[in-house]
Amino acid sequence: MNYSLIIFFVFLFHPVFSHAQDKPLNNVLNKGIVNRKTVFGKWTEDGGIERHLTYLGHVKISKGKIYKIVNSSHYWGLSHRASSRILIFNVANQYVGEYYVTIVNDLPGNMENGN
Repeated sequence: MNYSLIIFFVFLFHPVFSHAQDKPLNNVLNKGIVNRKTVFGKWTEDGGIERHLTYLGHVKISKGKIYKIVNSSHYWGLSHRASSRILIFNVANQYVGEYYVTIVNDLPGNMENGN
């Protein structure tokens, strides 16, 4: 059996499955409260992971498709490191893609008129 093919498909579909089973993220998407930061977990100097999710709203593109936009930041480690992403979902809350942001402060604070 070709294990490289299996590994390829695992990595190909991993983001789809991981976001589909993400209860905090689904909670934020289902509530749909615009510009409300929701914090899950608690970071301390002893460890732990803290996650900030903010639903920014939706964007309607010229072809009529609607995408939901969510800011996601994870904080962890002794130095309070962070990883930040802008997550994109369709109207059925299915993961479409993400955009990695280098610094938390570079995440958009809000959207106006779908921009």
